[in-house]
Amino acid sequence: MSLTLFRVLSFCLAPVGVFILMGAIRVLKGVFNGRVVAEIPFTRKDVESQISGPGVYGVWQEGRLFRKTPVYKFKLKLTDISTGTEVSMPKSFFSPYLNGLGTGRMEMYRFAVHRDMYRLTVTEGTGISLFEKLAYKHPGQTG
Repeated sequence: MSLTLFRVLSFCLAPVGVFILMGAIRVLKGVFNGRVVAEIPFTRKDVESQISGPGVYGVWQEGRLFRKTPVYKFKLKLTDISTGTEVSMPKSFFSPYLNGLGTGRMEMYRFAVHRDMYRLTVTEGTGISLFEKLAYKHPGQTG
């Protein structure tokens, strides 16, 4: 390969890389920015919320950084109020997170719903996976 051809190809790769980077930033911006539909503290057991349009939504947990959170103490359940059916909420695959100076948020669940009224309920049980149970030692656990 001649030096001139190598220079031309290298010069053409720079705009392609910038284009790919801008596309990736746009996709990530869509994941982390969105309208808050409802906020619920751990002390409250349920909240009703109107979803204004069909789409993919997420459940995020927010808390102070470097503090234990009681994720092993509760399970979330999403119910369509008009039909009474429970909406499947699979765990978020990569669990994206966003940190500030003192607080952080982590996506726990991601689900697709249509426009309707929904109830998010905090129930007894645990919402963590088997791997998380093995990795997380909660208070009262021996070993």
